[in-house]
Amino acid sequence: MDEVVITANRELTGSFDANAVASGVPAHYTVKGMFFTRLIDALGSEIAAVRAQLVAPARGDRYLPFRDYPQVDYLRLSIAAARKSFPQLSPREAVRRLARDDLATFSNSMLGRIVLAMAGDARSTLLRVPDAYARVTTGGPVHALELDADTVRVEFQKFYGLRDYQLGQLEGVTLHFGTTSGITRRDIGPDHVIFDVRHR
Repeated sequence: MDEVVITANRELTGSFDANAVASGVPAHYTVKGMFFTRLIDALGSEIAAVRAQLVAPARGDRYLPFRDYPQVDYLRLSIAAARKSFPQLSPREAVRRLARDDLATFSNSMLGRIVLAMAGDARSTLLRVPDAYARVTTGGPVHALELDADTVRVEFQKFYGLRDYQLGQLEGVTLHFGTTSGITRRDIGPDHVIFDVRHR
């Protein structure tokens, strides 16, 4: 088991094999269209180069907010959008930074507003991550539990995406509520990862 503690101001270095990661994502894993729009906007005219790699590109690049689209397409678009948005950063750090804005995208939807209104703080929002994932994605199991007054554990099983992206999503929650505490990531296996997120 590998373990690393990451703080919000510590940049990640290194890269990854985008094709290898994409090839591992099961065909039935999906993401709601609401998350695609900002990627299309970020890519602008460069979308044409990515479109050819997609399994099921939306007609006219218009993704319907509550329709399910292949998670592998979201992965490829995310990598391309991160590269364009943060060209000065490593690929790993770029996808992490891009993912930090997912909470803002979710909060702009009616569903997101309801979930966040029920949560109200970082702790409660982190504990609701499995429910949020169940509403906007299909894929492997996600669990959350409170370890102590300052820490929530979020666990992903049968996970085949970029772990740096999930790191960024969870950091986005803590940053949204004004916290920059560290996250301990534990790589249990090739498809199993745990994040212990300090939220105070």
